[in-house]
Amino acid sequence: MKKLLIITILFLTGCSSSFLSRDFETAINQTLSLNHRANFVTRGYKLYLPPDVRIINNFNNNLVLYTRGTKLFMYTDLISYYHKHQADFEYDVKDDVYFSKALDYNGKLGYIEIREDQGKYYIQVMYNYAKIEAIVSRANLEDVVLRSIKILRNIVYNQTAIGVMISNQAIGRGGEETFQLFPPRATQSEFLQYAEQYDRFEGEYEIDENPTFFDPDQIDLTDVLETNNE
Repeated sequence: MKKLLIITILFLTGCSSSFLSRDFETAINQTLSLNHRANFVTRGYKLYLPPDVRIINNFNNNLVLYTRGTKLFMYTDLISYYHKHQADFEYDVKDDVYFSKALDYNGKLGYIEIREDQGKYYIQVMYNYAKIEAIVSRANLEDVVLRSIKILRNIVYNQTAIGVMISNQAIGRGGEETFQLFPPRATQSEFLQYAEQYDRFEGEYEIDENPTFFDPDQIDLTDVLETNNE
């Protein structure tokens, strides 16, 4: 029975062959199963940020995060969440990229896709109606992916607040918003061009070092990998 269960999980969250370790695969599944209480609130949702992640920009509920020398660009799809729209979302696992994995956990779909170019790694993690993108070195690759999963996994949306925002046309103005969860971007150049423009917005938002909703049971993402390597 246990072997059958493992096979089913691997089928639902299948991935392409890659240069990443099996321990990393296990760490992904473990991170998806962890629940952490929110310590940051913005319009329409709240989320959990690990202690060494801070917000350096918050523009229309899209966040620029900073952790260990890396910027993470996070986008939320409040329209899709409000309508619980993901029936049309499909992700085809790719064999021509560094890492490709479909996510299907707790009734929510997503993917992890990593592309390598000249020693840099372009990460896209989509789950729970939100997406994080970043460009990292090989040394930080697994840690940033797991950190991104933890953040996305623990987003809690406010259906009522999102409904008010839609009614006030604060989002989805004029019906122009389409119900489409974020598809993978094809190239790093497209992301870099957008990120350069997006990162010009002024303002800085930082979480309290001792937030009201701090989770005393938090598990550092590096500990997950270290535990699996023992």
